[in-house]
Amino acid sequence: CGIDDLTHAVEDAASALEIEWAPALHVLYRTRDGSVAAVSRRTFQERGEAGAVTPDTPVFDPSITTLGALRAGAFEQPARESWHAQLLGIPVET
Repeated sequence: CGIDDLTHAVEDAASALEIEWAPALHVLYRTRDGSVAAVSRRTFQERGEAGAVTPDTPVFDPSITTLGALRAGAFEQPARESWHAQLLGIPVET
């Protein structure tokens, strides 16, 4: 099947480039030094409690489904403006 072939090609390319895929339920965010971290939701909450993650921390939302959302900046935004705010115990700003 074409989809299987494409999936295998992507997996092969990722392997050759030493890319590791983050689990689907992990939270993706930008750390203070600018790198990207992928952690469990619980770890994200714990880092919020410790002050390592704040409402201003840039987070990524890979669930966006339109080019318009991407262009509008919905892929990377402050945690306070995303569903990630719930994990930090703050109201979501819209």
